[in-house]
Amino acid sequence: MRSLTSCGWLTSQYAHENNEIMSIESLRAIGCVGQRFVERVGAILGLFMSILKAKKANVLIVEAVISGLRDVLRSHPNKEFNEIHGILVVLPSLKDLHLSLDGRRDYIWLLGNLAGVFEGSVYILEHLVDRLETDSELLSEELHVQLVESIVSTFFKRPRECLPVMTRLYQVSLSKDKLSPLVRFCLEQNYKYL
Repeated sequence: MRSLTSCGWLTSQYAHENNEIMSIESLRAIGCVGQRFVERVGAILGLFMSILKAKKANVLIVEAVISGLRDVLRSHPNKEFNEIHGILVVLPSLKDLHLSLDGRRDYIWLLGNLAGVFEGSVYILEHLVDRLETDSELLSEELHVQLVESIVSTFFKRPRECLPVMTRLYQVSLSKDKLSPLVRFCLEQNYKYL
């Protein structure tokens, strides 16, 4: 545990300096530890939370943390970690960052998968659906599919709050002239829940 804490301290120091590549690689390695050793996930989530709370971390570091969170949580889908609540406090502040396509995809995935413990996810997803009409990057096939999947996942955890968001997603998506076949398929597969 002590070596992970030391590694976390070093990573957070690098995250605030100019050594981005080393920080990103360190965060990926820490995420791999979390995927393999469930007993270390609490400490890893604590480290990720401290980096996300730091206002000095740049977007690439934040993306590496979001990706690491996704990987760790995907590796342990049926586990609940107390440390996740600290991360939930930070999630809303990340919605306006200019993340890359992968960073935004991972962020949307987190919102859908944490909807059971994070009631704010519905409202952030609603914000993204409202931006779907004007944000060309959200119209990319990859992000659009992830948005549909996350909203459906959120619907199963919070049906009452999510139904209007899901309905709006379908209205906005189906009004598009050029809807990719994959997005259309994803929408059709999930239409039965409306």
